[in-house]
Order: sequence, then C-alpha cells, then structure tokens
Amino acid sequence: ERRLAFVVGVNQYSNLSKEKQLQHAISDAETVGSALQEIGFSVTRLTQGVSLQTFSSRFDAFARTIEPGDVVVFFFAGHGIAVGGTNYLIPSDIPALTADNEGTVRRLALAEPDLVKDLKERGARVTVMVIDACRENPFPKTGTRSLGSTRGLARVEPSQGVFALYSAGAGELALDYLPGHPGSANSLFTHVFVEQLRKRTSLLDLGESVRDEVVEQARRAGHRRCHPTIAKSPVRAACTWRPCPSQSCLTMRSLSFKRA
Repeated sequence: ERRLAFVVGVNQYSNLSKEKQLQHAISDAETVGSALQEIGFSVTRLTQGVSLQTFSSRFDAFARTIEPGDVVVFFFAGHGIAVGGTNYLIPSDIPALTADNEGTVRRLALAEPDLVKDLKERGARVTVMVIDACRENPFPKTGTRSLGSTRGLARVEPSQGVFALYSAGAGELALDYLPGHPGSANSLFTHVFVEQLRKRTSLLDLGESVRDEVVEQARRAGHRRCHPTIAKSPVRAACTWRPCPSQSCLTMRSLSFKRA
C-alpha cells in the first residue's frame, strides 16, 4: 500500500481583521508534514497563497494520484466554522462575511464532507482527517446573530473507512499555543499529535493518546474545555498507521470520545 498526505496551513486571511490572523497554522502544517514523511508518507504541502482556487487545484491534483488501497491523510490548520451541522474549512481569500452570508460560505469555503468524498471516490482504503480548526468564529456578529457556530466545529459522523481527529470537541476551542512554552512554534494539539505519531501504530491508540495528553496539559494550564475528539467509522485500523509487528486488527464503530 502507498501512504499519501495532503497538509495545509493558513496563517493570513486577507479580508479578515488583524486579531483574526493566526500565528502557528503554517508551522503546525510544516511540523506535521515532516513527521508524516518520517514514517513513510509522501507529503504534499500547501502553506502559501491558500486561496479557494489554489486549494481546489492542488487538492484535485492530489486526489488524482490516489490509487485503490492507499492510506491517505488530510491535515488542515487554520480557521473553520460549522454551518448547519457541516464543517467548513476557510481558505485565505474568504470575503469578510456576516450572519446573512451562509450561502456564500457554502460556495467559497471547503466543506469537510466534500473533501472526504473526493478522497474516498479514488479508492483510498483508509482516509484519516486531522483538523486543527477549532477556533473562535472569525466573522463578526450581526447584532446577536452569528454566521454559523460562534466557536469550534460540529460533531460529525464519518463515512465508511474514515478516521477523523479534531483538535477540540464540538463547540470547544483548541489552544493555539503550547502551555509553559511561550516561544513554541506549534499549537498544543500539533505538539502532542506529532509526539504521539512517532510512538503509535494503531489509529485508535494514536487518537486516544492525543486526546488524553492534550486534556491533561490543557487542564494543568487552567483550560478545562479542550477535548480533542475522535470520530471513526468501521475500519480495520490497528496496523494501518505505520508498520506493526502484530497481525491483530481492531474493528471500530462510530463513536466520539470525550473526557470530562
């Protein structure tokens, strides 16, 4: 089997206010891309000029390289919002929107289900979605109304053969820094994800260890509502992440893990 990854990081949003610009998304994407290469993935990076057109063109080209049986990882660090129960990842050229622009979001942002569908249609055996976009809604409110959820992403049920890991639970905010290390180039989620990526062979073990470690480090820093969430469908995942001496496999059901 081949192992392919598409890794995206967006720091600068040309039409959003200064306080909505991000500091670590590009470095998070670069760090994750390097870690995936270390364990045998061929990595396509997109961290500069991530407009809707550029993303669509590069993503389509990447999807065309997928062959039946491949293991595919998609990583995104940047802004995202939930509208009508669907998660949308925000490209760098999104216009400044208001609560009345839900239709514009659906046209000019990247719907998570559409990305998954494109990867699965190419025959990927396992698709791994890692989304670090659980931040404050970057669009201003109109009175008391907001465009989509005010914070974080929505809980989703993944399709067959998909394993998804989100940097925070539904409606929660991820920490965009590493507690105790003010000079760190990475967010807490990415720091822990890469650390565990080098240790774990099972997708389920990876997801649970990332969740538990992020919860613990966030708790020590005084943040009690930061629970990375695992969403998974039936997929034989114990030996799909990296070479594993065990021949045992684990059948996983759709389930969200969350620790109080």
